[in-house]
Amino acid sequence: MKRIVLLLILSLAAYLVRAAQPLVCTQAGTQLEYAEYDASGKLTGYSLVTVEVTDPDEQGCFEVINTELSLDKEHNPMTKTVYGQTVQVRETERIKVRPDALVLPLDQLLGELPEPSEGVRYELSGDEYAIPFDLQPGATLPDLAIVVAMTNGEKRFEIKFNVFDRKVSARERITTPAGEFEAFKVGEAIRFGFSIFKMTMRHNVWYVPGVGVVREEELSKRNKLDGYTELVAIRPPAEK
Repeated sequence: MKRIVLLLILSLAAYLVRAAQPLVCTQAGTQLEYAEYDASGKLTGYSLVTVEVTDPDEQGCFEVINTELSLDKEHNPMTKTVYGQTVQVRETERIKVRPDALVLPLDQLLGELPEPSEGVRYELSGDEYAIPFDLQPGATLPDLAIVVAMTNGEKRFEIKFNVFDRKVSARERITTPAGEFEAFKVGEAIRFGFSIFKMTMRHNVWYVPGVGVVREEELSKRNKLDGYTELVAIRPPAEK
């Protein structure tokens, strides 16, 4: 009986340790490779994410810096022309990790906004986009309101984003080419627009403690799949 009780205590302790892990990869030098697919399931390319981690501050907060290199279907780096020079397509995402949650800065959350033309600048304001580490199936997360304002001199144009119906849909086993994981599925609806134009879409993400996102889906308002991304490989620093 004592052995059974000890095993139960050890199992519970192991679960609590896993649950306390951040919902991102925090091992510096790790590379995460993702495959990207369109609505029909056709491969459109890959992305290779390299992880860096800053030292924690006095409150125990630190940043995970993900540098993403875009690759084509043959794993060749994609390029673009900047000021007459050909450069690889890279993006940098900085995620703030607090003891209780991860926080996505607004400018990274809306990172797909086009580069502003000369004389135009963006102003972002709104609620904090946070994902708590203590996720429980069936839990709801706070709604968010975000405003992107484009200004050019005295002219101002606003696009409003509302993130709502945020729920932890399930805790479930999910299999990708990178392996089998126990993940938290978090879903949300996103409505954005300006004037009389409005558009709504849905977004599902599977988070794995200590790994991060292993699958991400974009869906239409009617839950029709528009495309998805999944983790295909994890390369620890020693394997690169």
